[in-house]
Amino acid sequence: MHIAALLLFFGLIFAITLVHRAEVHIATLAWFRALIPSWRFFDSPGDEPLLFYRIQAPGAWGHWQPVFSEYRSRRVLDVFYNPEATMRLALHSLLEKALVELNEAASAEVFANGASYALLKNVVEFRLKEQKQLATCFQFRVVTKSFPSGELEERLVSSEHVVEADV
Repeated sequence: MHIAALLLFFGLIFAITLVHRAEVHIATLAWFRALIPSWRFFDSPGDEPLLFYRIQAPGAWGHWQPVFSEYRSRRVLDVFYNPEATMRLALHSLLEKALVELNEAASAEVFANGASYALLKNVVEFRLKEQKQLATCFQFRVVTKSFPSGELEERLVSSEHVVEADV
């Protein structure tokens, strides 16, 4: 009997999650909202900030490349040790903070003298050295990818930077 009641309860919850969510206007039913979980964790996804870079080849600039390539499939070890995912998360937070600072800055030059700009420059330079790309100069740009259309909007293009040699 108890198992049938539990199955009925969870079946009802599952059925409700499949139905389009609507406002409950009946006061009596409003009391039961606490028993039915809401699986909407976020209202709607926003724009995704992305960081691209390009290096200067002899005589011309190369094409824009993402700082991080596409996600690879996950392994069991990634639950315990995943430095690339940690770096991606840190970069995403930095990009969001940088976009806020860029919107609040009086001009692009003021933003270019700030900490977020310097950190973005250091991230790109670190990735260039990590990938052992032989480059003397680089640029980076910040774009936002809108959801769900996937359109890219350019927010910032840096000036040219010289790759600093390791000491």
